[in-house]
Amino acid sequence: MIDLIQVFEFHADAFGYEFTYGRETNTEWQMTDTVTMKDGESVIILGPIIEDAEIANSFPQSWNVTTVISLGKKFDTDNELGTYAELDETDRQKWDRRLFGLRSAIETYIKTVFCAEAGLELTRVRIATFMNKFDENIDGISAEIGFNYDSRTSIFSSIRFKTIWKTDNTGTSDDNQITLPLELTGTYDFIVFWGDGSSDRITEYDQSEITHTYAAAGTYEVEFIGTINGWRFNGTGDKLKLIEVANWGKLLVGNSGFYFRGCANLIVTATDSLDVSNMTNFNSFFRECSSLTKIDVSGWGVSNGTSFSRAFQSCILLTTIAVDQWNIRNAAFMTLMFEAVTLITSNYDAILIAWAAIAGDVGVQPNVNFHAGNSKYTGGGDAAAARAVLTGAPNNWTITDGGIA
Repeated sequence: MIDLIQVFEFHADAFGYEFTYGRETNTEWQMTDTVTMKDGESVIILGPIIEDAEIANSFPQSWNVTTVISLGKKFDTDNELGTYAELDETDRQKWDRRLFGLRSAIETYIKTVFCAEAGLELTRVRIATFMNKFDENIDGISAEIGFNYDSRTSIFSSIRFKTIWKTDNTGTSDDNQITLPLELTGTYDFIVFWGDGSSDRITEYDQSEITHTYAAAGTYEVEFIGTINGWRFNGTGDKLKLIEVANWGKLLVGNSGFYFRGCANLIVTATDSLDVSNMTNFNSFFRECSSLTKIDVSGWGVSNGTSFSRAFQSCILLTTIAVDQWNIRNAAFMTLMFEAVTLITSNYDAILIAWAAIAGDVGVQPNVNFHAGNSKYTGGGDAAAARAVLTGAPNNWTITDGGIA
């Protein structure tokens, strides 16, 4: 893995800029580099931060500069051999070759992976080396990537949690505000782009900036990038102001349940998969999301899940959902999971057949109370046989549904 520490993203719009980034606390210790940007070009900086310094503080105030993603640990050459200046010629040549190899590896990585996978039109790559002038150790390497850029299709687009909010829907905040549903037990270090040209860095669940005030009431696209582990409305707050999730990105909702409960105006258009791999509690996940007509959950890795009670309760417009793709081997609680929901027969058939197959393969938890709402299954065929597998020994499930179609 390439040891790059953080990423910064800039866009020159219709102008060209030359700027220096880094920090210099005294004449003996500095990390700076100068970047020249062409008209209409954008630059991504992959670079090191030493001792958690606020490198962004060195940028001009006019730049909206934010740390956006952590990629790994810093590259540090401090070692038993002493400083670069103290090395003998043989060791110095070895180090030069090592540095050249690392720089080449980073450049290759950028060209073949980092940019290629994002479909960027690369204009240049420049590797910069930072040296601590005090002891002449090389403390980091940064990569400057130039590319033609459309701000709506950022390289970081796929990892952003993207949402849409309507501020004047009913909520606990004012008609020109929204409040994020963070929780006490959560972990946070993210940048929120509010959709009005402003952004904030959030590191605490109760930080004042989690409530944002707009110049006017309206509908705004709000995007998040960074660490969000804990997202929970639980039927309160500004649940009715969230109207769309367009991309899950790197969101982690936590493990407390009730994540989007009561978001009655919410639709989900995201096609990426929410990371639920470490979760056990799916209780009331989308409970009372009565505007939800569809949601792609086919790629959700729920195999550690134990509680799915009321997960989709009262999602009255939901007619199809790919939970047949879920590995529910550890699911012990499914009470009222789809209560007040009517899935189409073919979808419900597929769920029963898939889950019975799991029962016959790796097994399922016994004595589960599964509520399928008003959904009906096809009688006299595979679905009916699968239902019998689940309700029969040794599984002994109790299934509540609409009966035979």
